[in-house]
Amino acid sequence: DGTVDLWLEDDFNIASRKAGACDADSLVNIENYAWSGMKTTDVNAPIRSVKVTDHETGEMLELDVPEGRYILFEAEQQGWVLPNACRMGGCTKCAVKISKGSLEQPESLGLSKELKDQGYALLCVATATEDVECVTQDEEEVYMKQFGKSFAEMALDKNASSVLRDDFALEIADMDE
Repeated sequence: DGTVDLWLEDDFNIASRKAGACDADSLVNIENYAWSGMKTTDVNAPIRSVKVTDHETGEMLELDVPEGRYILFEAEQQGWVLPNACRMGGCTKCAVKISKGSLEQPESLGLSKELKDQGYALLCVATATEDVECVTQDEEEVYMKQFGKSFAEMALDKNASSVLRDDFALEIADMDE
C-alpha cells in the first residue's frame, strides 16, 4: 500500500537506529554504534563536565562529555538512562533547563528561539560548549510552553483556515457546557 513501517527491521528503513543497516545486537542509535567501545577520554576533543539533575527525585547525574557529542547519547554510552522519545530534537521529552554553562543545539526544532533564550535545551541534540549544569523538566509543561498557546488559539478560532474543523463536534461541545 506504499506505507513504510519505520520499526520494521530490514536493510532500508531503519538506518538511523541500526548502524549502516548492518546487523547489530539490537536496534541502536547509529552514533552510539559508531562510538561503541570508545572511551570518552579516547576522543580528540575537549571534555566537558555535564551535571543533569532529575527534577522529580533530585538525583544528579554527572558525566564527562566530549565537545561535539550529543549529551543524551554519551549518557547512554556510559550506561545511564535519561528521558527521551524522538531522539531528533522534535519533541520535549528530553527537555532540560540550563542553570550554568551553555549548549549548542541547532537541530532542536522542538524548541522555539524564545524557549532556547530562556535556557531550555533538548539533550538528544545538545552538545556542551563548556561545563554545564541543568535540570530535567516536565515534558508536558515544556510542550505547552512550546505548542499549547498556538494550538489553543487555532482550536478556539472557529474561522481559522489553518485547521480542518469539525463544526458539528464543536457545536456538541458548546452545548455540553
